[in-house]
Amino acid sequence: MAFNVGAADAKNTSISLEDLQNIEDFIIVWLFGHPIGREVFANLENVLRTVVNSFKQFDDPAEFLNYILSIKTYREGPQTFMGPAPVKYENIFVVLPNAYDECLTEWIHDLSHVEQIYIYIDCNAENLWTKKYLKVRGPYSADDLKDMCDTIVYDVRCALKNLLPIAIFDREPIEFIYKDLTVDQLDFLWFQVLLRLLQDTPVKQTIKEIIDEYKSHFTGSIIKEAQMEDFAKSYSKENAIHFYSTNKLWLSTILNKACRMEVIEILYKFRFIFQDIRTCFVKLQKTFKEQTLTVYRQPFLTIFDLDKLSKNIGKLISFNNFFFASTEEYFDKNFGSHYGSACVFFQFELDKELSICLFGYESNELVLINAGSVFRILTVELLPNGTWLVKLVSNTAVRDDLQKIIEHIEKEIGEEIDLQTLGIFLLYKGQYERALRYLTIVCNELPPESSERFDIYQNMGAAYYKVGKYELALKYLQKYLDHHLKNTAAADLSLKGIYADIAAIYSEMNMFDEGLKYCDMVISMQSGELEDSKDEDFMRSFIVQAVCLVEKFKSELAQESNFKALKTALRIYPENSIQLADLYNNIASCYSGLRDYKSADEYNKKALKLKMSCLPSNHPSIATSYNNIGSVYLKEGWLINDPYLRRNKIEDAIDSFTKCLNIQLQTLPRTHPRVVSTLGNLQKAQEALNLPGARMIIGDTEIRFGHSEFSQLLQLMNKGAETTDEGESTK
Repeated sequence: MAFNVGAADAKNTSISLEDLQNIEDFIIVWLFGHPIGREVFANLENVLRTVVNSFKQFDDPAEFLNYILSIKTYREGPQTFMGPAPVKYENIFVVLPNAYDECLTEWIHDLSHVEQIYIYIDCNAENLWTKKYLKVRGPYSADDLKDMCDTIVYDVRCALKNLLPIAIFDREPIEFIYKDLTVDQLDFLWFQVLLRLLQDTPVKQTIKEIIDEYKSHFTGSIIKEAQMEDFAKSYSKENAIHFYSTNKLWLSTILNKACRMEVIEILYKFRFIFQDIRTCFVKLQKTFKEQTLTVYRQPFLTIFDLDKLSKNIGKLISFNNFFFASTEEYFDKNFGSHYGSACVFFQFELDKELSICLFGYESNELVLINAGSVFRILTVELLPNGTWLVKLVSNTAVRDDLQKIIEHIEKEIGEEIDLQTLGIFLLYKGQYERALRYLTIVCNELPPESSERFDIYQNMGAAYYKVGKYELALKYLQKYLDHHLKNTAAADLSLKGIYADIAAIYSEMNMFDEGLKYCDMVISMQSGELEDSKDEDFMRSFIVQAVCLVEKFKSELAQESNFKALKTALRIYPENSIQLADLYNNIASCYSGLRDYKSADEYNKKALKLKMSCLPSNHPSIATSYNNIGSVYLKEGWLINDPYLRRNKIEDAIDSFTKCLNIQLQTLPRTHPRVVSTLGNLQKAQEALNLPGARMIIGDTEIRFGHSEFSQLLQLMNKGAETTDEGESTK
């Protein structure tokens, strides 16, 4: 199975390289604003590294603030552009000097990823502004810094122990289409499929090799390096649950964050833990005396997550990490006072028949719940004492529904599920960074000259193209092509797809002659029986050919290619297909370049009509169409001499730009480049509306001036005339 670079784009929800490197859940961010700040940090660092290994240190408050505000905490669902749900990728504990008073605290206090803020140095009893903020600890004087350190360690351990991410599947088990699922539903479904793959994939490396590979992350943390060394030497699969729970949190930290963020590199390497824990569950099944077991847990749960639970009674919920629950019903009434959290108590009813995949005893009081365990939400009830009681059950009915869901997605994927299949599936769903991480793992495990490896190169090339890394895309596609040319003629039809891909990449790299060369190689294959072909590779080649010809100032030839692409597309797609909208945009743009504004307007409106029939009303692509229409009206308005008609046309342009801006502001910040560009277009149109402006045509180039530009031009012309007059008089 191969994926071409011309497939439809989708919103990317990738994890950055920094996210992957920071395997731990928590970061301490320390701003130094006092002369002894670094000395304080140096004295406390070793203690803090027992719970956190990731630190960020800043001297400049502006750099500190930019970093805090840049942390990615939101992602968008594939079908909605309103109100993205919060997703916490990092939990940050902030240490601030009192030198900045409360200005910085006001900025960052309500950010979802800021867990706690600690204020130190130059504080006294009269400084009571810290009491206004629920997340603030302190103030701590110079004599209280050990207390501050102890508080940070306690807060981190509480948060780490009780972090409990959830995913809810609120659709019927067999009545859904993958592309229509929400982000939460996708999280639920994907993790279930991935877990099954991890359970069934053999481990080739030794435990020591795996541990040595990941020790580099803990450089500088002597305690954790020693723990990892001890684990590599003494680990026993028969006691996997015990090793998971007693290795000073480093193993649970790595695995649980990898589960929550789907860090496939870590999950795949440490899959032996998942397999061994499952084996332990099978053995422990024989020790259970009762058919059902009730256990309890008091987690940190955000108000947002509690609201989701209450709205999904009767639906399935999964917990995407390992966690312990107690057989004893114990509740700490002060536990839920954490800012932004609800005071919640979970009650789990576990069925003995499911123990081989769901749970196992760590002790008489503690039960380990497996990552990805699925329950049904029975009730969400507010108790008289202000606590929320959430009752969950896992039984055979839950297991059967989950099995139907998995079988449904396996049927849609259509092949035996392995890591490569999942990577290619992610490509088709537009999640290119995630796909690259999956495919890279598979590629590294294959022999250098394996034909399967070269097939993966093609898909990796397509993914690199989609994320804008064109040189890497070209590198991998060229490797794939060179391999196949050893046994295949250059004109073989099986290569037309790769030629079209390479042509598209050269076009993006502004190497238009090379792009045209590969387009011609594809188009030359379209003859005889293939002249009326429905092949997308021919269509893509005509599109790229048109782009290259426009850049080489051959607009009329480019338009011929655009219409050939449209003719081919109409044989592939129905007339109301959204796939045609981009082609209409290309034709409109080319007509605009030829100054045929009437035709440009016609095709811009065709594109808009298609988008409005297929996409949400606030989709960014609809905003783009309004911007295109406005740009054509503005250009046309400049050429109209009649003041009344000219004003009407420019007012139409302003109306289109305003519609574009209204949509953009629903989904983008005011500082986003697209919003800034639209505001610039509105300003130009307003200028053109109020004053006559001017235009000049030099050869094939039309130059238009706004009022400020026109005034500057007149001044330059006047200065030039004065210089010329002075020169002539001198003579």
